[in-house]
Amino acid sequence: MENTREQQFVRLNKDIDILMNAGDYEGAIERLDKALVLCKEIANKTNDYKKISLMKSNFSKLQRKKEICEEHLGIKTEGNAMQKPKASNQTVKKAMPKPKVKAEPLKRPSLNEALAELNNLVGLEKVKDKVNSFVKQIQIFQKRKDQGMAVPKTSYHMVFTGNPGTGKTTVARIMGDIYTALGIVSGNEEGLVETQRNDLVAGYVGQTAIKTQEVIDRAIGGVLFIDEAYTLAPKGGVTDFGQEAIDTILKGMEDHRDNIAVIAAGYEEEMKRFIDSNPGLRSRFKTFINFEDYNGEQLYKIFTFQCKKNQYKLSAEAESKLKKFFKDYYENRDENFGNARDVRNIFESIIETQAQRLAEMPNPTEEELETIILEDLNFLD
Repeated sequence: MENTREQQFVRLNKDIDILMNAGDYEGAIERLDKALVLCKEIANKTNDYKKISLMKSNFSKLQRKKEICEEHLGIKTEGNAMQKPKASNQTVKKAMPKPKVKAEPLKRPSLNEALAELNNLVGLEKVKDKVNSFVKQIQIFQKRKDQGMAVPKTSYHMVFTGNPGTGKTTVARIMGDIYTALGIVSGNEEGLVETQRNDLVAGYVGQTAIKTQEVIDRAIGGVLFIDEAYTLAPKGGVTDFGQEAIDTILKGMEDHRDNIAVIAAGYEEEMKRFIDSNPGLRSRFKTFINFEDYNGEQLYKIFTFQCKKNQYKLSAEAESKLKKFFKDYYENRDENFGNARDVRNIFESIIETQAQRLAEMPNPTEEELETIILEDLNFLD
């Protein structure tokens, strides 16, 4: 039953993309409504935390697609009802409302589940220690509050620094789950709203504040994750619309200080400059967590997780070669080193090479279909 539900969800997603590309936004919306309900059902029928997290991410993407379709059709959303604007000299026939399918809200992971996901991540030991320590502090402060004792003022906003592909977005999503479980934020459908400069800054006066406020409104009850946040304050003191976005974010942090957490991320030096560029940022962002590069052993472990997740395995020769490859890859890294992102790209290239090899075989066995052999790694030489 569960597989059937997931297969239906995959088919709906394909149909949605086809209809949107063809400009059939009404047809896409009809399927989007079904997919949103199905997304919640899948999440609520499983105890697999990773699947729940995936469905949360899918739900957010589907909502955004629906917004795009509504914009093309000129539909205004009011509450749960969608209404097309009426022409001034046109008689509009009132349609009978369609029965709505009521779905349960998405399940939220417990604190133990969220911490377990964090602690099971490859590497990031200093990050894990910092987050676990912070959680314990929050719990003690909550106990003090319950006893009517004074509680030091705590900022839940954070700065994540480090190179690309070091797990900053993943940990930010887990922080959203942790904060929700601890009652720091109320929780929302998306959990984590991921954004960057292009989502916040418009090209002319007045529009940046509107764009930024829309993103903040989506993030209330959860975490707003701003990737490459330093681009909002260009180097050299150049003034642009990024400052308008910063001002709007600071106001949002103040207006919703009890129900939103902001995590700003980027390269270490650039983020220090960004935070120091504005007194409002300095006063709100107190916690800095640095994400170190993955070493060769950790890169190999991430690769094996990709294999397990996608039902592949390595021959003994391929395993030996990949261990050496990732060791050398780390030791000879340069400024373009992409950490886990590079691992994903390498994995995709390997399975593409394997598929080309197997395509020449008339009837490959199950063992052959799932095994990556030395020949599939030749392009790494």
